[in-house]
Amino acid sequence: MIDHYRQPRTACLCADEIEQVSLVRKENAYQEMADYVRPLLSCLPDTYALLLAMELDGVPQKEIAQYLQLDLSTT
Repeated sequence: MIDHYRQPRTACLCADEIEQVSLVRKENAYQEMADYVRPLLSCLPDTYALLLAMELDGVPQKEIAQYLQLDLSTT
């Protein structure tokens, strides 16, 4: 993600795509946070968005690293 933010900035037009997020409190704070983060993934390049989406879906980092053919430390 650091590489993404080091690049010249372009306007993020994803604000139009963000749907209403439920304001009902959930028992699982992680799931509640994921509901707010998931719509913002469209603002990131596909490489980063996929990795974060898998993380939000509960896929272990080791499996993400294997799927994306990355070192675990990179993931």
